[in-house]
Amino acid sequence: MSGKVAQVPELIDLCREFDAALMLDDAHAVGVIGPDGRGSAAYHDLDAAAHITTGTFSKTFSAIGGFAVGDHDVIEYIRHDGSPHIFSASMPPSVVATVLKCLDILQEEPERLERLREISNYMRNGFRELGFDVWESETPIIPVVIGDMEMCFRFRKGRRSCAARTWRRTPTRSWTSSWTPSGAWDASTTSWRAMRRDLGAGEIKVVLLAS
Repeated sequence: MSGKVAQVPELIDLCREFDAALMLDDAHAVGVIGPDGRGSAAYHDLDAAAHITTGTFSKTFSAIGGFAVGDHDVIEYIRHDGSPHIFSASMPPSVVATVLKCLDILQEEPERLERLREISNYMRNGFRELGFDVWESETPIIPVVIGDMEMCFRFRKGRRSCAARTWRRTPTRSWTSSWTPSGAWDASTTSWRAMRRDLGAGEIKVVLLAS
């Protein structure tokens, strides 16, 4: 949740050095990062680099379920020996249709991803100009470091009272807007921002002013 893109080339070198397998969790990358939103490996032009790539349909695709991609033998092993998969139900046909349509949109309408990147860069720069620490974020995930837990909750409460829209939109809208205080780092409690591609210039300014 740092907003950084995984350094896949370095991970590959480590796997080769220690004879290890590489599994990429692209839950926050598929549909957003790389050409046509193909994920963090594709971002580095290394599409087939990972032994297993996992992800979810509950973020960019606004659906349910997820996926694991890998060589046939690996996936067959997971299908028959992975207890989480064995005891899970199949995805409803309507969800499958939603995901497939989202994939079509990602391929056929690249301007959506470009708009998302523009909004993310604008918001990230806006937070920095306001004096916020957003680490080295380079994706639509923007961490806003607040300080201690109490200050983070006060920040969240103040922002909720403003008029910026925060509801979820259709799957083709990419990202929802959300603030989530986290105690993951004791010294720097963080509020995360996930950008949505359909935000207009006026709405973005409202969000920044609300901060």
